[in-house]
Amino acid sequence: MRAIRKLFRPETGRLACVSAVAKAVNAGDNANNHVGLLILQPIQLQDIYASLGYKAGTEVISTIQSAAKNVLAKDDVVLLLDDGKLAIILSSLRHPNQALLAANKLRGACEQNVDLGGRELSLRLRVGIAILEQTGEAPESVLQGAELALREADESAQPVVMRSGPKTDSNLRDWEIEEGLSTAISNGDLELFYQPKIDVRSQRICGAEGLLRWERMGIFPDAFIPVAEKTGQITELTRFAVQSAVRQLTEWPQELGEIGVAVNLSATDLHRGDLPMVINGALEVWSVSPNRLTLEVTETALMEDPGAAHAVLTAIRDLGCRVSIDDFGTGYSSLAYFKKIPADELKIDRSFVFSMLKDEADRNIVSHVISLAHSFGLQVVAEGVEDQDTLECLSEMNCDYAQGFYFSKALPTEAFVEWTKRFRRS
Repeated sequence: MRAIRKLFRPETGRLACVSAVAKAVNAGDNANNHVGLLILQPIQLQDIYASLGYKAGTEVISTIQSAAKNVLAKDDVVLLLDDGKLAIILSSLRHPNQALLAANKLRGACEQNVDLGGRELSLRLRVGIAILEQTGEAPESVLQGAELALREADESAQPVVMRSGPKTDSNLRDWEIEEGLSTAISNGDLELFYQPKIDVRSQRICGAEGLLRWERMGIFPDAFIPVAEKTGQITELTRFAVQSAVRQLTEWPQELGEIGVAVNLSATDLHRGDLPMVINGALEVWSVSPNRLTLEVTETALMEDPGAAHAVLTAIRDLGCRVSIDDFGTGYSSLAYFKKIPADELKIDRSFVFSMLKDEADRNIVSHVISLAHSFGLQVVAEGVEDQDTLECLSEMNCDYAQGFYFSKALPTEAFVEWTKRFRRS
């Protein structure tokens, strides 16, 4: 990647941003080019200011600036807005949707662990995008559009939102992803990253969740998974994920032990009568014990067609695999059906865990779900654990397992192995 040329002008803020956008438009060498404006904001910035002070917030912004250097082109401009957000002006975009690729690459580069006075924090970003055509729209309105997009991202809890001009075909992005997915597996572009799963009581790693990544294209799962579900390509992705996870269990060094791996299923997968055969075939090819493979399905997907889901999940458990109900608490399953779920564990949705120390209602929900699950013989995984205090609270609630950025984000295979070795030595 080319390094970016940092232009941190003395007159930082909105006026400097508008001026830089106008300059980028005037410098355009092709009438068909576009200029994109991205506004980045760390989700935790206000909490950092409040709990750790202004200096810590400044360090976070500086870290993001540095991380962005290896992502953007040399002619792109980075400015610090008055409220701690970063504005990035992308020059000469051939198509507005290239701004989405840039946003995802920025997230990949900037969402990392930082040490703030001895406290480790996992940065997460929201990104608002607006596009200015070379003619017509005023630079001031583009800044307003990017700010509105960022607000929409924050309110809807989406990582990236783009507002675009009249020439942008919103379906083109999906079409490009669909076309890319058709060859991504055969080209080796898709891979599984692994996020550690920790036993709360023993503080030892007991497994990992395998998460699909499309790193070469810089496209995040929240962009390509919905397209795959809509086009039916999710079936091929699930097959790839299952086979990759099972094979990986045979390739990890023996010192990692008999840890397990979880793979996500979609609502579409729950209507596939051949899914248990696909899973069993992978287990037999690589001679892997079924109890080392967990299949995760969201509560919402489970309730789309409870009958079909029950049949498929029961068949999977009959193979000896484990079943986990993901994002629990966000769906509408009744207790009458809940007691019949063919599952081994529940994963409490991160939205409750993330705020449980500040919100008594969320804390009560987490506590009650843990008690309810245990009463039905299910184990519980808390997602979204981002600090020691949350982990200690979960331990007091007798939660079984934890995942989250406090331990690690999802890592490629080699990095996961190295992380596991370090974690076991610590």
